[in-house]
Amino acid sequence: MCDEAVNFSIQTGASLSRANIVYFKHNDMEDLERILAKQKAVDVSRGVKEVKNRRFIVVEGLYQSMGDIVPLAKIVELRHRYKYRIILDDTMALGVLGKGGRGSWEHAGVPIDEVAILCAGLDATVGSTGGFCVGSPAVVEHQRLSGAGYCFSASAPPYTSTASLCSLATIERKPELIRTVQAKARRVRMALSGTRGIEVKGDDISPLIHIRLARSQGTEADEDLLQRVSDECMNAQVVAQVAQYVPQDTRKPLPSLKLMISAAHEDADLDRAVDVVKRAFTRALA
Repeated sequence: MCDEAVNFSIQTGASLSRANIVYFKHNDMEDLERILAKQKAVDVSRGVKEVKNRRFIVVEGLYQSMGDIVPLAKIVELRHRYKYRIILDDTMALGVLGKGGRGSWEHAGVPIDEVAILCAGLDATVGSTGGFCVGSPAVVEHQRLSGAGYCFSASAPPYTSTASLCSLATIERKPELIRTVQAKARRVRMALSGTRGIEVKGDDISPLIHIRLARSQGTEADEDLLQRVSDECMNAQVVAQVAQYVPQDTRKPLPSLKLMISAAHEDADLDRAVDVVKRAFTRALA
């Protein structure tokens, strides 16, 4: 089971796995439970034993294309009830969510061993390259034996590994950075809310902000309007880019303007950026 808003890398991995893939509505736990219950009824009718199932619920901790947080505690509840395992991509949540910045599982108060496979890229909040994939000793051993050989024969260069370790050490040493970036994200979201003609998507504390047209139909005209807004922002030295997706992505969300907030941003700079974005939308929608 995959959330319909998972990023293209997850979509590709699911496709390459040759598994039977079923998508549920984004962050809709009722839809997920409906699909799980339907599958359980099919299993009962066929006499399939739960202990032999190799099934997963695949989600992102903080969705790249939406800017909102997975309801992980509810998913853990469902995974126990229907005997599934969880695969969690925490690329955008690492260093952003949780008391110590450990990610969405810490934010949700869920024990780490409730997640069968936890992976994350290091190119977002950590500011490096590569990534990691962790799990129980049995899961790791299975990956090592069954994964493609090149996955384990191309080690990360020492300097990128050192950069990643330094970033992670900084997050661990300065947990106040987590509270800072969340507060700044909330500040920007509140300032943008109420602007005519737009919707600010995502959770209040998410520093990944998607701004969509209130009546967007996903048309080229919508994209063109967002691009004009982006160009005006860029001319004013505010980076607000139209979210881009690879052409092969068959589950692209509605067009949006994407902002990323950092703990290093000064409040005055954020206030100016908000003012630039609001004025650009006002002119484009006039």
